[in-house]
Amino acid sequence: MRKRVKVIMFIVAAAFIAGFLMSELWQLIRYRERGGRRQILSSGVGKVGNQTIGFDEYRQVREFITQKYRKDSLFRDLTNEDETRIEHLTWDYLIKELTWNKVLQESKLNITEGELEWIITHFPPQALQDHPDLMTDGKFDTTKYLQALQNPQNRPFFAQYAREIYEQLRPQKLQMYVAGALQVSEAEVEDALSRANTVTSVTALRFGPGSLTEEEKKFEPTEAQMRAYYRAHIKEYQPKEEIREARFVFFPFSVTQQDSVAARERIEEAYRRLQAADPTSIRDSFEMVSYTFGDFEPETAAVALTLSQFFPATESVIRRLKPGQFSRPVVAENGWQIVFLDSARNDTVWVRRVRVRIKPDESRELALLDRVKTFIDQAQADNFDSVAARENLTIAPTPARIVGKKKLNWAVEIYNPGQLVEWAREANPGDILDVPLRGPYGFYVFQLSKIVPVKPAPFEQVKEAVRWKLRQEEQKKLWRKKAQDAVAEIKAGKALEQYASEHPGVELIQEEIKGIYDYMARGRFGAEFVLAALALEPGQTTGPIETNWSSFIIRCDSKRQAEPPVMTADKFIEQKQQRLFQELWQKITEEPESRDLRLFRGY
Repeated sequence: MRKRVKVIMFIVAAAFIAGFLMSELWQLIRYRERGGRRQILSSGVGKVGNQTIGFDEYRQVREFITQKYRKDSLFRDLTNEDETRIEHLTWDYLIKELTWNKVLQESKLNITEGELEWIITHFPPQALQDHPDLMTDGKFDTTKYLQALQNPQNRPFFAQYAREIYEQLRPQKLQMYVAGALQVSEAEVEDALSRANTVTSVTALRFGPGSLTEEEKKFEPTEAQMRAYYRAHIKEYQPKEEIREARFVFFPFSVTQQDSVAARERIEEAYRRLQAADPTSIRDSFEMVSYTFGDFEPETAAVALTLSQFFPATESVIRRLKPGQFSRPVVAENGWQIVFLDSARNDTVWVRRVRVRIKPDESRELALLDRVKTFIDQAQADNFDSVAARENLTIAPTPARIVGKKKLNWAVEIYNPGQLVEWAREANPGDILDVPLRGPYGFYVFQLSKIVPVKPAPFEQVKEAVRWKLRQEEQKKLWRKKAQDAVAEIKAGKALEQYASEHPGVELIQEEIKGIYDYMARGRFGAEFVLAALALEPGQTTGPIETNWSSFIIRCDSKRQAEPPVMTADKFIEQKQQRLFQELWQKITEEPESRDLRLFRGY
């Protein structure tokens, strides 16, 4: 009996394993038939730099994000868009954490318990500073605050506050170290102020295409000349990395006046929730409301933005806020927003926002998704262009470009762009991504149209570009020769004005340059012209000064100091340090190359 049971168990196990393997094989065959060729890592769902994201790690983070999302959404039923955002939040969270872990390891930066304790002790939460139980004679009482801090019943609140401090302290501490290392020398400041605050009046001659005769402009290169130039500059006609172009059609969400009213009602309800929230936990309440009502990725940590990045109406609202306060609903792009001011320094603010966009109701969204899936099925069976024409869809003239199989160059926002990159990595021209990718305003369907390899383009393909280049180079030689000849006459004593009157094609320029930051002059004549003019003393002449489109002979007529000064020492140092800091900070926190190998999901 025991032997028979063992035999039966072995048969069942073998049948199960065979069935499982056959089902997996069938799925693989079906996937390949659809044109999908993806290399799934056996050990994980993706890579960030050299670190592989394992299945268990991803599953745990996704469960954490999902539970938080559901709790902060008051356990309402999650929509398709919620599921999309959860997947996006999970991937984004993992990339940021792994990137920050790398930064902290390389910088050997640690946040100690003592630092957290000191900050919590000396910097009470903004919400508590106005709490009536912590006031004495109308003023915040530090003694009462310390007592509240030591009360065991308040541990959950201060534990949450400590977590917020920790999240903010990591980048801020590193920012402080980086900013402190940036120094500007006195000599650099003195030189910069001299060039910024000096107004120079100049007279100049410009030699360019306008100084050439019609006969001189008729130069036509021979076939041999073009081929010789092509061979000598062949690297100019090949990309540095392989480029994969994916063209697409867009299915926009249709919105109505009722959708606009619904968006306004959602932001008003969010505002009422915030007003009714406990002042001691307004940051938690703001996060909860952003998950519940917001239509963009919730900002669980404050985001640093400059005031110039906001619309003027929003900037005006933010300037009136104090740290710890939030605004009334204000109009935002395609919707509404509530802004919470975490902190501010000069023109940089750290904010979190609840942003609501005008969007269709779910029934119309699902109907649109069915239409998109039908389009994909028909396009895979027929022809992408013909199906798009039948549906009255326009194929976008500018494709999405995937550079080096790792970077998406595309100005359009979509959720999980890494999935488009990963699909394009192995797709062949003509393949259609078998699920739509979603953005804030609709669905996108992609077809890989072209692969531009890292090799020179054929001569016939770039022949016209080579022809234009040679004609331009020939014209440059002619007007530069004219400028050189003019220099000889001017050195012999001829004035610039006289030379211009004798040569009608040569342009006479009289310009006042208001220092090195005169961007109008830079735009008209080029940076080389401005820098050369500022280096001259009154009465001096220089040239020819070469730019890509003209040659100049410049005479300095007069100089004076700008009143009021265009630039001060403090302003220059601040701008220089900010520019250096931004460049360095961007390099330090640069996210490594990532590979998103998750299975696609059609939302």
